[in-house]
Amino acid sequence: MRDFVIRGGCVITMDPGTGVLPEADVHVVDGRIREVAARVEVAPDVEVVDAGRCIVLPGFVDSHRHLWQTAIRGQLADCSLGDYFRRILVGMASSVTAEEVYTATLLGCYQLLDAGITGVVDWANVINTPDHADAGINALLESGIRAVYAYGWPAGAEHLFHSTTPHPEDARRVAEQYFGGSDQLVTLGLGLRGPVSNPPEVLVSDWRLGRDLGARLNVHTGMRVPGVPSRDITVLAETGLMGPDTTYVHCTNCTDDEFRRIADTGGHVSVAAHSEMVMGHGHPPTARLVAAGLAPSLSADIVASAPGDMFSQMRISLAQARISAYPDDPAEPFEPTVTASDVLRFATTNGADALGRVGRVGMLRPGMDADLVLIRTDRVNAMPNHDPIATVVTQVDTSNVDSVWVRGRPVKRAGVLLDVDLGRLERLAARLEESMRTKMIP
Repeated sequence: MRDFVIRGGCVITMDPGTGVLPEADVHVVDGRIREVAARVEVAPDVEVVDAGRCIVLPGFVDSHRHLWQTAIRGQLADCSLGDYFRRILVGMASSVTAEEVYTATLLGCYQLLDAGITGVVDWANVINTPDHADAGINALLESGIRAVYAYGWPAGAEHLFHSTTPHPEDARRVAEQYFGGSDQLVTLGLGLRGPVSNPPEVLVSDWRLGRDLGARLNVHTGMRVPGVPSRDITVLAETGLMGPDTTYVHCTNCTDDEFRRIADTGGHVSVAAHSEMVMGHGHPPTARLVAAGLAPSLSADIVASAPGDMFSQMRISLAQARISAYPDDPAEPFEPTVTASDVLRFATTNGADALGRVGRVGMLRPGMDADLVLIRTDRVNAMPNHDPIATVVTQVDTSNVDSVWVRGRPVKRAGVLLDVDLGRLERLAARLEESMRTKMIP
């Protein structure tokens, strides 16, 4: 792997001890950050990346993305949560093939990398056969993205509500076949069904499987589903299953006491503000999570209904969190607690927790992996650049993403994805589009 130095950029380190460096260099050796300083002297044969009029920052992390649903991009813009269960999870998902999972996951990964998202938790809840799991994992590996593969369950009602069917044991095969080392870019997680789906004995069995495998655990909790009590966190606490290895997704209907339980057990929460508001999960709990001492991360959830870039998610999350502080009485002051700086941390540093990679990614600090994004500010949507954090959170978009590295390997340079056969990808996408037309349920 070639060493390189990113020269003369405005560096948002996300390191509390370093902050923002108006003009600095980032030196990368063997995939890790060697030095971040105002000037780094390197040997003549070291590649120099000119970052003048650019912002350098850690790669974004999407902490909850159903990548297989890239197959139905944009088809659920007006869909409710209930319709989503009926049309997708209980409906068409059972007809999705392993080949379609591979194509959709690969397309989704390249969309992420193109947008500067270097890490993702892939919530794979369409494990209709072992081949489906292999297809999703192989797509992640091929793309070069950093990921947690959250092995879920087969499609269909049998596994969703009031199920006594345990989590697929095939997860053990996958763990042995693909996930032998702790330093891999793609690591194993489990996408678990919550208390709304499982009786306590199945919950205990599923959580035990995940912990036996050393997997990062992920569970949807506290969504506003008609006729379904949202005591998920309370039930998990009473069952003794909560822990620091678990990411709780959505949590829109959780109580403040349940948030305290998550904080007390070291858990993590992923917020998907766009899908939560559009599909009716409930009010995104971002500001409440911060008040409870939690460090939420952000996700797009599904590109079937939500934009897949982190710039959109940051803006939606910031706006929703701030308006949630709006008082009913106009005579009272408007005192929002969530800032643009907070939201950038949600999209970077906090996402490292969801990946199980705290201390490895999410900041630009010597010794950490070089998951980096270079954002151009010499474009009309970013000039003048008075405040680099505000520029990233509120002004730029995917067109400003110039270069991306994952553990020091360039995956995008000068605005172009590298090592991607676009012709092949277009052919795969065309076949996927055609096959999905016959499977969608109105």
